Amino acid sequence: MEKILKILKINILSLIALPLLLIATASKLIAKALEKVAVILGMLLITVFLIMAFEFMKNPSGGLEAIGMLIIIFLIGFVFVMIFIFLMTLATTFITVIWTAVIGFFGLIYDLTYTGFLSLYATCESDYQYINLSGNKVANAFLCLFYTILYAVNKVIITVISFALPASFILSGLLIVSSLVSIHLEVKETFGIGLLQFIGKFDTFSIVYGIVMYIAIMATFIVVLLSLGIEWHEWAQELKMTGDELDENIRTLQESDWHMARDSEAATETGDAYIQNLEEHIESLEPLGDMVEAVLSAKDNALLRSTWGNYFRNLSDIVDECTKYKNGIPLDKFKKLIPRIQQLEKQREEVKNMAERLQAETADPLKSAVFFSGCNNSEKLEKRYKSLCKAYHPDTEGGDTETFQKMQEEYDSLKEILQKQAGQ
Repeated sequence: MEKILKILKINILSLIALPLLLIATASKLIAKALEKVAVILGMLLITVFLIMAFEFMKNPSGGLEAIGMLIIIFLIGFVFVMIFIFLMTLATTFITVIWTAVIGFFGLIYDLTYTGFLSLYATCESDYQYINLSGNKVANAFLCLFYTILYAVNKVIITVISFALPASFILSGLLIVSSLVSIHLEVKETFGIGLLQFIGKFDTFSIVYGIVMYIAIMATFIVVLLSLGIEWHEWAQELKMTGDELDENIRTLQESDWHMARDSEAATETGDAYIQNLEEHIESLEPLGDMVEAVLSAKDNALLRSTWGNYFRNLSDIVDECTKYKNGIPLDKFKKLIPRIQQLEKQREEVKNMAERLQAETADPLKSAVFFSGCNNSEKLEKRYKSLCKAYHPDTEGGDTETFQKMQEEYDSLKEILQKQAGQ
């Protein structure tokens, strides 16, 4: 009966967790795509300037006439031009604020849905491990069908983002090759000659013009692909922020040269407390990282790993923002970071409390038990023991000597602990 209830629980929670995972992934994709809009617009602007430059070179007199007309218009309508610039500045600021808010909204959706998914996934994973202690693993996977689907989808997503960086390089190369092949085939089908022969029929200026335009267009797509690859690679690193890489990243943060610009008394009074708080976060990274790594080494936990990676990444981003200014970060810029610094405190507490709780569970044999999870009294222990003996005893069909020995050792250890507790 217990196994049936756990199977139902696993399937229900997995059914809830799956859309959360998909929404979280979609939100992350949309947020990253929106961030790339500025890159795309910038590359398109460069392309427009290149077109204007080539058109001017192609027809200098016409270009000069156009420039002269613009100067006359500017001199005559200076006031109107200034009003236009002012309105454009306001519009740009407004659009930037809205755009940042939209990106932040999708980022918030990601944080909420992914955290919810991880909580449900951790519960399902723990119960599924218990289910797998007895019975056929293939049959168990079929009985917990929604968990199996959830596990597979999660694995695919993690694998994809882990290889995002090399994949972006490969896709960039394929994009260039496929575009050249497509152009060659189109030219051959239309004119009956190869691409190189077709190009040779134009003058040097037109050839250079065409090549530069092609490079500008390809560069737009490649820059977007590579930047997405880098950012997805960083997201993957958040999910596995342990080991030597963690130590190296912590050292980088500790060696960062940043400070507040001391241009006014107000800067000193307003910024000192938060600067000290930020420095304290950096100093506490190493012991906190050691604690997290010790817990994850004993027993991997996706929720702790993600929460820790998110905290570390946010702290790194804030320090990176501060180090952009050689003469110290200005007060007005630093003020914008204060809400994020305040948020760091909450994130660190979440990481610390979660690590301490998991550490305590690992240290407690009753809580860290594999075969006898949840058996907190002798009656439950004996009932589970009889059930597992039927599944793992070497004399039974499908029994396994090594697994039975491990189960027996855990049983003997927990039985002794529970007897001592009863004696007290």
